[in-house]
Amino acid sequence: PPLTINDREVSWTEVLGCMQLFGKLKPFLQAFVSQYVLLEEINHRDDLTVEPTDLLQAVMNFRVTRNLTEQADFQSWLASEYLDNATFQRRIALEMKMTLLKERLTAPNLDAYFEAHREAFTELKFSCLVMKDEEIAHRLGAKLESGDCDFQTIAAEYAADGVGYRQQQVQIKAFPSAIRGQMCSAAVGDRVGPVFVNEVWSIFRVDERVSADLNEKVRDQIQTQLFAQWLKEKLKHLEVGIVSPDESDDV
Repeated sequence: PPLTINDREVSWTEVLGCMQLFGKLKPFLQAFVSQYVLLEEINHRDDLTVEPTDLLQAVMNFRVTRNLTEQADFQSWLASEYLDNATFQRRIALEMKMTLLKERLTAPNLDAYFEAHREAFTELKFSCLVMKDEEIAHRLGAKLESGDCDFQTIAAEYAADGVGYRQQQVQIKAFPSAIRGQMCSAAVGDRVGPVFVNEVWSIFRVDERVSADLNEKVRDQIQTQLFAQWLKEKLKHLEVGIVSPDESDDV
């Protein structure tokens, strides 16, 4: 049996039947099938070797970052995770092989993907006025249009009316879809808004455009996206079924 509850053995039929009745079976199966596909892929490849010394270092790094250097603390943590030391090391090795698998699968297309989507990775440094009141938002938009004052002056003047001010730098693709196109085409100094996004009224001003580079952060983002696409294609071609528990096994 997969587990016991109050010393009572619970079968897989009961586990799956209970999850099915409570509407939790589908996400469970989706997660399991994804992990099954990944494990099969890893087990059938011979280019994902993890050296013992690298594994030992990864284990030590894991324990240090989680304050598990004391053996008693580590053993307590293993028990809480239903692990023994050998299974824990296999988990770390699997994570390392997953990293290698991502690199192997995405490397051939990574540079081309970046060039095709470079604009989406461009970052905008912007100022933003945020408020709940639509009337105030349009009034402030008109004041800014006339050139009477700047963002910080308005934020200080209307703070009592709930007007907030912030400056940020984010990638264009991080903006909500409702304003992403406008922010993408905006030049330095341009304003966008008032617009209603994320349950508030906002007025944006582009302060600087920072060209995208294929740095480690962007590389990781592209790897994650390409890997997700690869896995989605793999899952599309699978036929997954489940045998419903017999009525005599109802929970």
